[in-house]
Amino acid sequence: MSTPNPIPYVTDSLEKVPESVRPYFVETDDGGVFRLLVDGVAPKEKFEEFRSNNTDLNKRLAEAERQMTVYRALNEDPDKLKQDYDRLLKLEQRFKDKELIEKEGFEKAVEQRTSEMKSASEGQIRALSEALNKREAELQTAIRENEQIIISRAITDASLAAGVVPGAIPDVLDRGARDGWVLNDKKQPIMMRNGEVVFGENGVDPLTPREWASRTLRDSAPWFFNQASGTGATGSNVAGGPVNPWTRENWNLTKQGEYMQKEGMAKAEAMARAAGSSITAIHPPKAA
Repeated sequence: MSTPNPIPYVTDSLEKVPESVRPYFVETDDGGVFRLLVDGVAPKEKFEEFRSNNTDLNKRLAEAERQMTVYRALNEDPDKLKQDYDRLLKLEQRFKDKELIEKEGFEKAVEQRTSEMKSASEGQIRALSEALNKREAELQTAIRENEQIIISRAITDASLAAGVVPGAIPDVLDRGARDGWVLNDKKQPIMMRNGEVVFGENGVDPLTPREWASRTLRDSAPWFFNQASGTGATGSNVAGGPVNPWTRENWNLTKQGEYMQKEGMAKAEAMARAAGSSITAIHPPKAA
């Protein structure tokens, strides 16, 4: 009985395979080549790649085993081997020193060893100094941020207690920062101007955030506060203070524009909010 021709696994033309098995061939992704659909069979190139990788892996394993054999011959204890290695380095340095003494004299040997030790120590000192300076800078930044949090909290609490509207607190904090609040040795907020402490009304005690908010801030920026006038509308004027052009009784678009140009939009918005209005409003606020 004659042996049938083998069916190729890969072919460049379906005409080269029997018609009955052609449905079992599929075209590869790169096109022009057809591969037989068979379970459990890997392409030749994949098989060769696997064989090559396996050969390379066996070579690496053999080399690792060779190195381990040498290592075990020295000492199986890695810590003990490291100690022996360090002792050998020290012994080598002693021999070098001895040769230097015999060749150049004791003073030359001492000078060279001192120079080497100095160079090594200077490098360590430099690295430690840089690390210390970095930590010091980080510490000072953290201290300043913590102090600012304490000051901001004190000003906020004092301002709200004095009647400042909550929406004006950001502007109040900005004004407080410009006025020069710092912490004293007791971590209490005090105001400094030109290097000197600003005292309160009694002339003895330093100005406190509460006194600053209830007197200085109210006199200079009354629009930050809840005000009542006549029927109880908020944001009306304080006797002796600037007129709020956003209140119903003093509504004046020209004055509003002048104030925005002179004091800035943030302050203008705070004054408008205190009057129950807005800088974008075109009509006076409604009566309460």
